[in-house]
Amino acid sequence: MSKEEGSFQVVKSARFTFIENNVLKVLFYIVLILAMALVCFVVGMMIGYSVLGDGNAFDVLDWKTWEYILKFLK
Repeated sequence: MSKEEGSFQVVKSARFTFIENNVLKVLFYIVLILAMALVCFVVGMMIGYSVLGDGNAFDVLDWKTWEYILKFLK
């Protein structure tokens, strides 16, 4: 028996690889866009709080600030 007769070759479908790569690319871009949007949102809050509100930029990340804002809105 030769090597070719007894061995099996696993062939991955080119179509499946194409779909798998596209799904991973799309998921990567979705996560990347959401992360960039979150960073832009936080930076925007910090700029708005420090410039318009005349406060410290890092106070916007403090939970006590958000408790005060939520109490004010109620």
